[in-house]
Amino acid sequence: MPGQACVDIGCGYGSTAGRLAVTRGVRVTGFTLSAEQARYANAHPVPGVDIQVSDWLANGLADESADAAWAIESSEHMVDKPRFFAEATACSRPAAASSSAAGSPGTVLAAGRSDTCLSRSAARGACPRWARARSMRRCNGGRL
Repeated sequence: MPGQACVDIGCGYGSTAGRLAVTRGVRVTGFTLSAEQARYANAHPVPGVDIQVSDWLANGLADESADAAWAIESSEHMVDKPRFFAEATACSRPAAASSSAAGSPGTVLAAGRSDTCLSRSAARGACPRWARARSMRRCNGGRL
């Protein structure tokens, strides 16, 4: 909804953040570890988008400050998966829409290792608002 505060975890060059800001009228704070990606994004500013060079695991966001959060092909790179989910859960309001999409052909996830780790983190309650065990089983071929 217009005006909502969103978080793009591992935003890269900010294209998803920019598209949603323009098409949905949301405000997006994006996090990337790459100064080069942030420089590019900030050299092509989009109203409502703030791209920061920061480690997601030390993001500094206030608790329950986001209406939506997403991680597109970045969660699999987090060194501490339970903390990744804990941070995402902490910054998300109780009714926040949240998603983590991971896995590309040819990546570690395609071999079935990191996605299982993410699923187990979710199922153990590391991210109670991000996933339900039933949903994770359905997406993971019946396994947690």
